[in-house]
Amino acid sequence: MKKFLVSTLLLGGVLGCAQFARTQTASDTIALTEYRAALDQLGAGRAQNARILLQSSLQRGEIAPESAVLLAYLEEKAGDPVRARQTLEGVSNPTNFVAAYLSRFGASQPYEIAARRHSAGTTAATLQTGDARILRLEKLMLQIVNNERAGKKLAPLVWDETMASVARAHSAEMRDKKYFAHESPTPSLKDPLDRYIAGVGKTPRLVAENVFRAWGSRSFLSDTDIRDAHKSLMDSPGHRSNILLDGATKLGIGIVANSSGDIWITQLYARPR
Repeated sequence: MKKFLVSTLLLGGVLGCAQFARTQTASDTIALTEYRAALDQLGAGRAQNARILLQSSLQRGEIAPESAVLLAYLEEKAGDPVRARQTLEGVSNPTNFVAAYLSRFGASQPYEIAARRHSAGTTAATLQTGDARILRLEKLMLQIVNNERAGKKLAPLVWDETMASVARAHSAEMRDKKYFAHESPTPSLKDPLDRYIAGVGKTPRLVAENVFRAWGSRSFLSDTDIRDAHKSLMDSPGHRSNILLDGATKLGIGIVANSSGDIWITQLYARPR
């Protein structure tokens, strides 16, 4: 089988192994400028001007979570709580702060809203499996990983079904959209951290990801395929470092295949807060 594999580690906001990181973008700079401008208007007693400025960001679809919270506050103070709630529910990358404000209105958590949005479109943040055979192979890979860690006197990783559903969704998207990478073409699910937050609903202390792909000629998967995949991952320094990551405590594995026997595997390692 022809095989490809990619690994990445995100710790403290920096992605390693694949050697790339989240950096400040031009849109971040614009968002900060608009946020400060709105604060300046408030400081000068011009709350209406601040609302107009922030609403223009919202209409462009570029509002930052912090600006959305400020706008929601101004809308609520102006006697429009319904609009305030809609503003917060429209945030594409919600934070815990946004969630706290939404709870004032008895609204759904932002990640629940995001999950509904994904399921209504072409890409899901999570994907459950009803295939007992696939689930058994995912658990077999967990056992193999933990055997590897035991040999290095590292604590075993605990299976996390929600993380597995996040991993399956990424594997399925790679298969269906015909790409192979950590970076998704879906903006809200761009990198492993985005996918974790969208699926789990919280920001982890650490998240790391291994991705594996193999082209086969069979219409079924076997234990041998999983053991071969693990060997390939261990033979790669970057993937090996994630498998033996001392700070990780949980693991979710998502395996998908097609009728030709090609497989896509995503391993999602994390340490929740």
